[in-house]
Amino acid sequence: TKDMSLKVLAARVADRVASSRETVTLEPMNGNDRRIIHMALADHSEVMTQSDGEGDDRKVSVMPKSD
Repeated sequence: TKDMSLKVLAARVADRVASSRETVTLEPMNGNDRRIIHMALADHSEVMTQSDGEGDDRKVSVMPKSD
């Protein structure tokens, strides 16, 4: 399902951010899809998420948590 694909994407991006310590910004997506990414990474120990932008151009950024 699309939800599952987004969760897999979130996990993959989180792994990349955790190892590189560099922020990754995803493509613009609708509110429901952004929410799935935020929820999938809410309890992640090494990364945090943030939405940026306006309206349909809002994107999720996945960034390393500060040490």
